[in-house]
Amino acid sequence: MPTTSRLRQALDALYYSGAYKALTPIACGVGTIFMLHRVHPGATGTKSDAFDPNGFLAVTPEFLDAAIRRVKGAGVELVDLDEAARRLKTGAGGRFACFTLDDGYRDNAEHALAVFEAHGCPFTVYVTSGFASRDTAPWWILLERLIASEDTISLELDGRSCDFSCRTIEEKYAAYAKISDQFSNAPGPVFSDALAKLSNSYNLNSQALSEELIMGWDELAELAGHDLASLGAHTVSHPVLAKHDLRSCRAEMEEGAQTMANRLGVRPRHIAYPYGHDWAAGRREFDLARQLGFVTGVTTRKGVIFAEHADHLTALPRVSLNGDYQLDRYVDVLLSGSPFALLNRFRRVDAA
Repeated sequence: MPTTSRLRQALDALYYSGAYKALTPIACGVGTIFMLHRVHPGATGTKSDAFDPNGFLAVTPEFLDAAIRRVKGAGVELVDLDEAARRLKTGAGGRFACFTLDDGYRDNAEHALAVFEAHGCPFTVYVTSGFASRDTAPWWILLERLIASEDTISLELDGRSCDFSCRTIEEKYAAYAKISDQFSNAPGPVFSDALAKLSNSYNLNSQALSEELIMGWDELAELAGHDLASLGAHTVSHPVLAKHDLRSCRAEMEEGAQTMANRLGVRPRHIAYPYGHDWAAGRREFDLARQLGFVTGVTTRKGVIFAEHADHLTALPRVSLNGDYQLDRYVDVLLSGSPFALLNRFRRVDAA
């Protein structure tokens, strides 16, 4: 059974049994930081009959609107990350929720902004400076488009050549999974070299892709002037930070923030670690974020926020609003914290 189906069954079991309600008092914590990427009409999640490996990254404006309504209906206050940090430090204030969006996709302004405005909901967009400057692009979408257009692909990684058949949808998904896994696990310089060779071999245009999908600096400056919006850092080139040496890791975090300060006039106070899993960012990155002056750092480790996170503000978990789970009842279950309590065996903080 596909993973998505199993997870839906688990969420449905928590919802229809009422177990999520029973667990809410001990599992919901003091707040939730929701994570999104893209927001646009027609985002139906991963398609079963087409090659669509990144479909889960997008939700519709209607679902975002419904999710905010569910949060407000639960009596949870919508706040920005500065206020969330203040509440954690002081212990003051009620249960809160923050909305964050990664990478700087243009649809965040074209489609999500109107939804946030309708609810007076603060939000943070984490900006990858290299995307905004058109120096690089989301490689996962470059790879998706390459595989979609080719019957075979040859990849050179760390001196080894690999050939992938991409004739059927099943083969395309298999190739995407293998290549993305290899990219994620390769040391930073090895990954960069492999992506550059792949781009050269197949004439991939990263600048054109960023111009198509990602906000440029003028657009970001306009968004930053909105009362509800704040912009956070998301490094220069969206690397797996844990695969880089200390100097390179620090440079990615510092230079991304400094470029934003230079281009937008304000240094970001918050950072999101690319990929954000435990294999992508850990204690070293959390310490670096604190040393560099960031107020908060968010991961993609699954969980809600507890009072104990006051001592780990640069290692905060998030709750993904995934395009494959665009149902109101799933928002209720996620907001309860119950899936994460079970997943994490009731451990509240994971900051290692």
